[in-house]
Amino acid sequence: MYEDILEKIARKGWNLYDIGKDLEQNLLTIVPRGNATSIEINKNYLVLPVIAHPKNVDAMGRELINMRAQQMLPILYYKQLTIPIPAFIIIKEGVRIYSRKNFLFPYDEFVLALDTLVDRMTN
Repeated sequence: MYEDILEKIARKGWNLYDIGKDLEQNLLTIVPRGNATSIEINKNYLVLPVIAHPKNVDAMGRELINMRAQQMLPILYYKQLTIPIPAFIIIKEGVRIYSRKNFLFPYDEFVLALDTLVDRMTN
């Protein structure tokens, strides 16, 4: 049902990692499970870069260091706002982005806003 989100994010060079309901996990427990192939309501998802070996914690760590150095972060642009999108959850009311400030988007607006997601494929 939420394949449109998964596809739009993947086209921009990002993967989603299912972190379930626990936001306190770390990369050592998240990455070895691999990237999500589907999305479900009421589960949290972490936005991480596409890498050749999506279950490799060391490779992910190196890529995250490179991303920070290049300031290549998962960011949306929405109504004159710049919104980092490190993680999100789909809930009955829409899509909640966990960022410095939490944002709740109506589902359709979130899907449209994904068109503005920073594109790792062209940079």
